[in-house]
Amino acid sequence: LELRKDVSTLLSAIALLDDSTRLTVAGTGPTEGLIRRTAESLGIADRVSLLGAVSRQKVAELMQSHKVFALPSRLETFGIVCAEALSCGTPVVATRCGGPEYVVPEFGGRLVPVGDAEAFAGALRQVLMNPGEFSPRRLHDYVAENFSMTSVATRLQQVYHDVAGNA
Repeated sequence: LELRKDVSTLLSAIALLDDSTRLTVAGTGPTEGLIRRTAESLGIADRVSLLGAVSRQKVAELMQSHKVFALPSRLETFGIVCAEALSCGTPVVATRCGGPEYVVPEFGGRLVPVGDAEAFAGALRQVLMNPGEFSPRRLHDYVAENFSMTSVATRLQQVYHDVAGNA
């Protein structure tokens, strides 16, 4: 939980949604206190669960049991966590911060501008109100086809072949 993860924008988005909307935050870091204070000041502390550090297995369980995964980061180089959520069959709402644009397909969720709580809330609302739009099998298969070790290795082999053939 670092400043660049911008959980404050996500909290502001949650505050704009229906009172039944809950947020689970996993992880630890220097902004934990800020997150707690922000949730309190927005009047949503009772809707936010801060779990602290969790195992990889617990992360997978959380991704599988939640309706949407949210990544409000200001900067991500790849956004592997988005691929992990999609692989679990969970749609993603993330910011256009560098990495998610290359990971989250149109049929996998929504991408919004960095720091825009209203856009984030709108995207969350769209995903939550239209769960049938996001096929868990299709999301999982997309990740397997594009980001599995076999898929990446095949693409890298082709790049090496192309470079060696053009040298």
